[in-house]
Amino acid sequence: MPVVGDWDVTGTTGIGVFRPSTGTWYLNDNFSSTVDKQVKFGKSTDTPVVGDWNKAGHTEIGVFRPSTGYWYLNYNFSTTADKEFRFGKTYDTPVVPKMNWAEQ
Repeated sequence: MPVVGDWDVTGTTGIGVFRPSTGTWYLNDNFSSTVDKQVKFGKSTDTPVVGDWNKAGHTEIGVFRPSTGYWYLNYNFSTTADKEFRFGKTYDTPVVPKMNWAEQ
């Protein structure tokens, strides 16, 4: 599943993919064929979400788990959630607003 975000605090949007089969994120900062960040975070049934969860000035990763309605947010590209909470009902579709970096 494709994702986009400012992974490295440059103000430029990078590209990435979340591979549900392995729960692995592959992020690219500079549009090359090289993976700049790789982290296993999430399960095969999760929906990837991205945003600046802690106002650090860059995009961070997260997942919404449709089977439970739980969100798991990751602030530092690690393998564990920094914040988890239930919001919404089972099988809702998560929506994250587009960030306007100039307003932060």
